[in-house]
Amino acid sequence: MARANYIDGRSEDLINIEEESSRDPESIQSHGAAIVIKEPELTILQVSANTGPHFGFAPEELLDQPLALLLGDIEVERLRDQLLSKDLDAAPHYLSAARIGKGARIFELLLHRGQGMLILECEPMPDDANARFDLPASLNSAIARMRRSGSVGEVCQMVVDEARRFTGFDRVMVYKFKKDGSGAVIAESLGGDFKPCLGLHYPVSNITQQARAIYRSGRLLMKVDVNDQAVSMVPPVNPLAGAPLDMSCAVTRDLAPAYGARLRKTGVTALMFILITKNDRLWGLIMFYNHTGPKYASHDSRMACELLAHYLSLRIAAKEEAENLKHLARVVKLNAELERSNIELDSFACVASHDLKEPLRGIHRYSNFLMEDYADKLDEAGVEKLQTLVNLAQRMETLVDSLLHFSRVGGADLAMREVDLDEVVSKTLEIISPRLQESGAEIRRPQPLPIVRADHARVGEIFHNLIVNAIKYNDKPLKWVEIGWDEGGTGRRGDGETGRQEEEARGREITLSPAPLHPDASAPLHSVAPSPRLPVALSPIFYVRDNGIGIPERHYETIFDIFRRLHERNEFGGGVGAGLTIVKKIVERHNGRIWIESRMGAGTTVYFTLG
Repeated sequence: MARANYIDGRSEDLINIEEESSRDPESIQSHGAAIVIKEPELTILQVSANTGPHFGFAPEELLDQPLALLLGDIEVERLRDQLLSKDLDAAPHYLSAARIGKGARIFELLLHRGQGMLILECEPMPDDANARFDLPASLNSAIARMRRSGSVGEVCQMVVDEARRFTGFDRVMVYKFKKDGSGAVIAESLGGDFKPCLGLHYPVSNITQQARAIYRSGRLLMKVDVNDQAVSMVPPVNPLAGAPLDMSCAVTRDLAPAYGARLRKTGVTALMFILITKNDRLWGLIMFYNHTGPKYASHDSRMACELLAHYLSLRIAAKEEAENLKHLARVVKLNAELERSNIELDSFACVASHDLKEPLRGIHRYSNFLMEDYADKLDEAGVEKLQTLVNLAQRMETLVDSLLHFSRVGGADLAMREVDLDEVVSKTLEIISPRLQESGAEIRRPQPLPIVRADHARVGEIFHNLIVNAIKYNDKPLKWVEIGWDEGGTGRRGDGETGRQEEEARGREITLSPAPLHPDASAPLHSVAPSPRLPVALSPIFYVRDNGIGIPERHYETIFDIFRRLHERNEFGGGVGAGLTIVKKIVERHNGRIWIESRMGAGTTVYFTLG
């Protein structure tokens, strides 16, 4: 198990309660006594073995006797009338202190129900229990200070300071669980010259699942004296249950012996844990440690600390809710500013493009005039420089046109309607037919494309740009471009896995659907017979595949950046590098996504969806 320095620099795990199976579940701590009561008769079924020192009655004198023998008739009737009708199964209830036994000693009482029987826990009341502090006034003062505090950290620090004052423990800490199950001490109050634990972190392995289950149960955990010898129940087997009675819900139950041994090695002599929740989920613990001897916390002080923990839980939930709302407001504001910036940027691009085009046309026109009228007066170097000026002006105008078009794509509303993509591709191929004839590229269409809801003109741009790119970036003597789709269920995720599957399939000569990439294929791919086509309900995945030069994997994302070219300006027919940027913008405007799979020298497949 992973360890962390905890107390006095020793490498020990004091947060983790030992597994329940490592101790007897019916054992209790010797400072208190336990009585198991049968309902509705209220007769005694079992008692702890230490009733003699506490009550003056040996265990055998109490078994099968009425509870009134210990508490008296008045207390028993009050118990019957006021408490037995309540839900006593969830957790022990604090009762008023009462005089019990032959010596009429005052005991603080806890009552809960387990396995259909009442379990009464009795703890001797300290002589100074009521004189230590005035509970209502102290709590009101503490909560008022907590209400004025700012951050969750400040509230936690106030809680540990007040809890240490209420109980007199040497050390009180707030331990916060993180989302991954690990945790850290975020507040600490010390009552002596002890090594601080504030800021220490603990891995998730430091807390077993058994301990976590105990914490989530909401039960207060304590050990009054780590040197205490556990006390068993008499008789060991409960007469009604026919087995040892599970006392794990009792506050006075004993903790695991191995855990007590670790406490002793680190100088801890007593402890108490109270859980902190947020929206009914375990958030953290208030942890009490004593180093200077046994420590008993009276019921008043326990209740005060539990109320502090409850108020802290409310403050944590309120603070985090307020922070979430504040964060949400910031996000909304940032989104509004981003939208405004995008609108302003689109407007700027549009205006700037228009304003730049006029002087560019002038430069271009007057450069041509100079070429026509003064070429014979210039030497060869001058003509070359003038021609360079003309070319630069033309390129600048092309860049401005591309920027203007990109801004329009991002700003114009989409005209959504039912679009026959097969018809869109056919018209696109008609438009680029001269380029197809010049390149000799073969177009493959394995099956008709579906009808989708989209902007007709914009999806035409998508196919136009992708098909032209597929033809342009191809150095094979026999070029081909395949345009197809699938219904989105064949595992094409854009994470490289599809490419791996296709490579394996090629090695086994198995054909995937759509047809895999065969860089050396020259035979035409036969089209399937047309079938009735209706709008598809699922989001289909479209693709444009080629057997061209391929794209390095490191450029799968950067290739969509505007004006980004992977080759020299005049290679592969030139261009400004805006086509794929515009395609991505159109796809995203349709709430779709676009990605690439490629092999260098073998070809590229561009996949995209339209929502």
